[in-house]
Amino acid sequence: IEILTPSESSSLKNFIDLFPSVHCLSPCQILNEDVPEAITDHIVVGADTTNVMGEAFQRPFQYLQRLKNNKDVSTFKYSSPVNDPKTLIDTLKQSCGLSNPTWAQLSHFSYFLNEQICNCEKNVFASQTDIFPGFKLFALRCMVIMAQDFATPSLCISDASPLFGLSDKLYETHQIRRRWEKTPHPYLFFNHDQHSFTFLGFSVKDFNLVTADGQILIRNAMARGLAKSIRDNAFGEGDILQEEFDALSRDRKLLKLCKVIGVERKIDDIKPDDTYELTQDNVMKLLAVFMRMRCDIPVVLMGETGC
Repeated sequence: IEILTPSESSSLKNFIDLFPSVHCLSPCQILNEDVPEAITDHIVVGADTTNVMGEAFQRPFQYLQRLKNNKDVSTFKYSSPVNDPKTLIDTLKQSCGLSNPTWAQLSHFSYFLNEQICNCEKNVFASQTDIFPGFKLFALRCMVIMAQDFATPSLCISDASPLFGLSDKLYETHQIRRRWEKTPHPYLFFNHDQHSFTFLGFSVKDFNLVTADGQILIRNAMARGLAKSIRDNAFGEGDILQEEFDALSRDRKLLKLCKVIGVERKIDDIKPDDTYELTQDNVMKLLAVFMRMRCDIPVVLMGETGC
């Protein structure tokens, strides 16, 4: 029997060095062709071609390109991929609202925007360009803001922070990045029935997209003709462009929530807890969780009453 005694020079590090090292370049490193010198002996991986050429990235990319170049989007529909990975990454990066996004953040932005655009393409309001001129452009601009909101996590997570030059204290890698109450959440949902849509968290005043506290998110967001057409075809729901959710009856609030989620039962059959008060804030949080799960975006519930 031969017994091998490890020498002083052997260590776990030497053992790990026997395995190949893989370094995944970030989106910004790919755009800047910046490969750190310290990883020259590693296997370097760039963008995943399968993902980049898939619909979840290609559809938002092509719509954002048309938006950026002031091309008409009213009759445009995604049909086939464009093999230009670098332009795709740059377009998504410029639109996602983050200066140095991780792949996860870029993917979440693209996944959510793709889901919304798919719903928009199926909705009758987007297809009837003669009745609702400019609606698809208005919706796309709203959806980009929504996607930015959904792609930005509330916490500073460790894998999105630099690994060197900063303190490694646990609390510093899990700071609150933003607070829900201090961040606007303009929601435009295309309902499950594909014949209606729901506004939450904003109104249209003087054709600008405005939050409840008066902050202007998009100037000249809606054309005059479109605003009139939406008001004329509100199907008895009043002026939905100026609607105050908290002023609605409980049944109307439930109906709006059910339309987005796709619950087709009558309100009387649902029988929710009468002691639970529906407000715009908690309905938006419920829909934020629902939409993230539907778009494969991770969700963490925190606290006793909030998320």
